[in-house]
Order: sequence, then structure tokens, then C-alpha cells
Amino acid sequence: MKNGQKSCWTRACCSCKFTIRAKNQVFLRNLQRYSLKNQPAIKGWKKEVIAKFYSVSLTSIIKSWLTSEKEDIPAEEVVEGCYLLVTHSIYDLIEKKEKQ
Repeated sequence: MKNGQKSCWTRACCSCKFTIRAKNQVFLRNLQRYSLKNQPAIKGWKKEVIAKFYSVSLTSIIKSWLTSEKEDIPAEEVVEGCYLLVTHSIYDLIEKKEKQ
């Protein structure tokens, strides 16, 4: 941990809770403009669940980057990576090893 900071993965981390709440509100506000597609896997889900998933995921990525010992990844690349993760399926990002 940098500069003697406490681990953010504890329950007591107020800044991460605030960040998740703020991102959740942004995702939820944007989701309100759309209806959910009829997907059997998420039938009955609420938009709040989907917004929370993305807000927790992005907060985790940013937290990991901020607390990483490696400081060689520019913020612009982190933002681009987050955008890619939000806009693509995991299957768009991986391939079988025999194709490499």
C-alpha cells in the first residue's frame, strides 16, 4: 500500500463507498433512458442491480490502479480500458490459446 494507506478492501472505507454510490447514480440515471432487452438470464432484474454491477466493477478497477505498485500505466489508458470493459463482452476480449 502506498504511503502507509490502509487497505480499501475493508468495510471501513468510506471513500470507496462514496465513489461506488456516485458511479451507481450516474449509471442508473443513464439506464433510465432505456428499457432492458428481453434476456432470459436477467429476467426480473432491476436496473439498480445492473447499475451497481458496473459501478462496483469500475470502482474496483480504479482502486486497483491507484494502489498498484506499478505506476507506469497512464490514466488515459485506464479510462480507455474501463470504457472497453463496459462496452464489450468478455468474449470480445479473449481468444483460445491455440489461435495465438
